[in-house]
Amino acid sequence: MCALSGLIATPTCPRQVEEWVGEEGASESCDWHRATSRGVVVQWPVAYQLWAASQHLLNITVAMPSPAMRPPSPRSMAASTSRAAPAASAVRVLSPPDGAVYLLDPTLRREFQTVGLRGATDTVAPLEWRVDDTPVGTTTPDGSLDWPLTPGQHTISARDPQGRSASASIVVK
Repeated sequence: MCALSGLIATPTCPRQVEEWVGEEGASESCDWHRATSRGVVVQWPVAYQLWAASQHLLNITVAMPSPAMRPPSPRSMAASTSRAAPAASAVRVLSPPDGAVYLLDPTLRREFQTVGLRGATDTVAPLEWRVDDTPVGTTTPDGSLDWPLTPGQHTISARDPQGRSASASIVVK
């Protein structure tokens, strides 16, 4: 297993660990590590990019330890995997997750019942946040904006200055 992702290790995974897993265990190959001419880099999933940046782990290259660790060709990788890699989107809503259901607590004051709006983008441009097409604020790509929960169905969207956007639908009960 890849020591970083917990997925089935590939030749590009610089650190591997042995684990016992049940029959229903991990069945996907690690797609976090990418071979480059300088060595192996980690392509962090969007959900972990903010954390990786806070730990100064972005843009770190690990030298390939030996010729035996050369990555397989893209053709053999495509043949060995049954799932297609998701298309990269320029803007993503990280929080709240699409389809989330939030329950208001009648014992807490409403001003303490919020959800943090967090997004990811491939640029350093600010994100404009809207709830049900109403502007609620702007954040930096690694920032968060607290939105007070309001009962009903809502569409949360993030948009960058180039007009690229992403959204998530939630329910507050």
